[in-house]
Amino acid sequence: MTENVESNPGMNFHIEKLPTFINCSFEVKDKGIRKPPHRIFVDVCCFLDFIERRNCKNNGYPLWYASTILISEIMNGKYEGAISQSTLEIALTKVSNFYEKMNQDGVTAAKEVLSYKNIFYVMSLTDQEYNKAFQKSNKYHISIEDSIQLESAKKSSCDTFVTRDVKLLKSDEVNKEIQVVKPETIVGKPPHNFYCKEEVIKKQPEFLKDRLKDFMSAKDLPFDF
Repeated sequence: MTENVESNPGMNFHIEKLPTFINCSFEVKDKGIRKPPHRIFVDVCCFLDFIERRNCKNNGYPLWYASTILISEIMNGKYEGAISQSTLEIALTKVSNFYEKMNQDGVTAAKEVLSYKNIFYVMSLTDQEYNKAFQKSNKYHISIEDSIQLESAKKSSCDTFVTRDVKLLKSDEVNKEIQVVKPETIVGKPPHNFYCKEEVIKKQPEFLKDRLKDFMSAKDLPFDF
């Protein structure tokens, strides 16, 4: 999973606060689309991109953009979507904790996230399936967390696993089980005229300012911000 994650405001929640940043190797190449996706399993890191409006710590790349477009397309019925039970629980905890730290109603925010289970297939594993996940952790040299996500994706009969996890993206063995891609591979990268808010630009090194100013304003996004 993506490391060094900090809580930030979500796309559907109305708090005027800028995003912080996470470490993420977003430039890693995946294996590409072998067949058009129909049912997509969304890894926890991409689901949290959407909820927390996350950016890459290295250069401010808006990780949330492609993840949010993808989830919006799932919500609008273009694709079927699935997540693991653990992803739902992590998302509930993170969003409620964030709002409580802001002295706002964390329960209401958590209820909104909980409503996503009416849109996504939420996969729970049996003891036998957990054991399969543990075996895959050793076989593929991936973390237990990743192997649980992978086994959940297989159980949900998804044809595509969307993640930012470098090991999963690069693993030939995992890709033989299910095609593993980044959200950008399905929905594309942000438009060239996308730019971050001026307050975010000021926090970046000088050489990044011009690149960030090429990004499109959030108010022009094709979904509710």
